[in-house]
Amino acid sequence: MKTLRKLILKFWLRFFPKQIISEINGKIEDAIIIKNSDRIALVKKVRLFLLEEYNIGGRSKYIPTKFKHREKIVAEVHNQYGEALRAHGLTFNSKLKFVKL
Repeated sequence: MKTLRKLILKFWLRFFPKQIISEINGKIEDAIIIKNSDRIALVKKVRLFLLEEYNIGGRSKYIPTKFKHREKIVAEVHNQYGEALRAHGLTFNSKLKFVKL
């Protein structure tokens, strides 16, 4: 078992040196940070839209009680930001919350 493990490790390090792996990890981390910042910016845009159009804010006490009104809000958000939400792996549900796909 130990010889097999050593053999696999030897081939692994031969084909995937640590420098290449560290470079790839650095690029992946940068891409993740950029993607998360874009996602946060999109969520802020949608929340600002909700605040301006429907007076629904994060700390607002106003919560639409009728389901039809919430459906209208969700439909409007999907009309304006639907493609961007899907591109970032998000959706806006009927409880007026962001959900990952």
